[in-house]
Amino acid sequence: MKEIVPFTLAILTGLFTTFEATATSELGKSITPKTATLHSMAVSSVTMLIINILGGGLNHYGKITNAPLKWSAGGIFGALAIYFLAISIPKLGVTLTFTIVITAQIVSSFFMDTFLFCLKFKLIQIIGLSFIITGLYLVMK
Repeated sequence: MKEIVPFTLAILTGLFTTFEATATSELGKSITPKTATLHSMAVSSVTMLIINILGGGLNHYGKITNAPLKWSAGGIFGALAIYFLAISIPKLGVTLTFTIVITAQIVSSFFMDTFLFCLKFKLIQIIGLSFIITGLYLVMK
């Protein structure tokens, strides 16, 4: 088996994403989804600032100007993802929302691997994608 740390972090990311989206959607019921998203992003920024200060990584932030500007769009996508989840979860529920999200992530990841990173795909992967899409259909029933 490959190194355990990346697998553990991936599992925690899945858990934390569910917890974060649920908390933000619940907070959005008390205020608004937009304001709840802003609060979530502010808390996230403070959290990452503390992690960078304690981990000694803050000095690397000056190198951000060397990175292609297009990759800063990740922050935009992250904010919109949290906002869209805050709106979707109260209407669809956590399970259906995340089934749709995960399906979209897997399908879009497949296309990124294939066309952006030029990784070869196998027929079995296409079959796997079709099972995932079928699973989404079944969860939606």
